Amino acid sequence: MSLMFETHNETEVRVAGTCLQGYINATYQELIDVFGKPTKSDGYKVDAEWLIEFEDGTVATVYNWKNGLNYCGADGTPVEYITRWNVGGNSGTDTVTKIKRALDKEDKS
Repeated sequence: MSLMFETHNETEVRVAGTCLQGYINATYQELIDVFGKPTKSDGYKVDAEWLIEFEDGTVATVYNWKNGLNYCGADGTPVEYITRWNVGGNSGTDTVTKIKRALDKEDKS
């Protein structure tokens, strides 16, 4: 069963009030393949971010944090090589699970 969602590429996604909910392991290309191009970053602590709203109203953000070139300069990791991403959402939601399902990375055990 696939999850229906929209991203910042299709509509305005309001993510005010979200905070860190957990992490996912995915390549930059996997994120682009599923969620499209990332938003423009803040130019400081974040290099790439996706804003997602699921059909039930759950909102999520997927982003790197303080490990890319913006924050670390030459010592940072280019987004193409980042594989651990932060997932933001609203407390009490299953945001991380939904992101994993959208990426087809849900634990099937």
